[in-house]
Amino acid sequence: MPKTDYYANKKIILLVGREGNGKRSVVKSLKSISDEYNDIEAISTQGVGDCKGDRQENILAVINRVQATIQNTAEGFDAIVLVLKYGVRFTKQEKDAVEMVKLMFGDHVFRSHVAIIMTYGDLFETDSDEDGTSFESWCREQTGDIQRLFDEVNHRIVLMDNKSREKQITQARNIQRCVQLIGKKYTTEDFRNAEEGQRILIARENAENKTEPKDRTVFNGDINGNVVLSFLTMWICLMLFIISYSTILGLVWLALLLLGILFVNLQVRKGLMVIGRPNKYVAGISVIVCILYVIKTTTKSMYNLEAT
Repeated sequence: MPKTDYYANKKIILLVGREGNGKRSVVKSLKSISDEYNDIEAISTQGVGDCKGDRQENILAVINRVQATIQNTAEGFDAIVLVLKYGVRFTKQEKDAVEMVKLMFGDHVFRSHVAIIMTYGDLFETDSDEDGTSFESWCREQTGDIQRLFDEVNHRIVLMDNKSREKQITQARNIQRCVQLIGKKYTTEDFRNAEEGQRILIARENAENKTEPKDRTVFNGDINGNVVLSFLTMWICLMLFIISYSTILGLVWLALLLLGILFVNLQVRKGLMVIGRPNKYVAGISVIVCILYVIKTTTKSMYNLEAT
């Protein structure tokens, strides 16, 4: 069956958003529902707004993906869906991603063609059990940039719990409802009209790559190796410093090190902690402790030599 014939029987949605927000999980969840209950075909794209990797390459990958998909679908997308992660603060990186989507698809795109999917709905269920707040009420209670975004898409927002198979059919129908509310396809002509914004975006990222080629921050669970290295170095140096006085204290410090690593890992996985640029303070403490350890060891060796 030609791809155009296959897509003719489907509502095509294009998933955009930052890496780690759950785009692949949304695709997998929708694919697991039979055609009897679901006529949505979700197409994922490269992460936008991420500081990880080459953002210019990611943008070009998204543009090429959109162009190829529009050709296959003949008529375009029934909706563009911004995927956000519930429980994570609406950071500057998320706002940058929204701005990039506007430049890539047109300034009008959120008002006319975008719905929002919020993943990790199981976390919302846990939070709402405490006060009984519905998802719709929670969305209305938000303030600031996230509220302006919700208003711009006219509250076409779906909460998805990818871990709950029982809710998948209901969630798919909620997405279908949002697509029906949009009611107008995003076409090749719409994408062509946004070419000027795409050129601006690519030029801006190219300029930033030239001025800040090494300044990259890793977010949402992608742990920056330099930070972890600094963390480990500090604790190991302190352990060595203490163990020279007492083996028991050294073992206690080693246990604290392992607990600290476990805590950081759990917080990152839950989305409650973001690990960014290497911590200069941690690195500085590590260096100071190393110097103190060397001085102490050297002094002790000299004392032993004098004693003999």
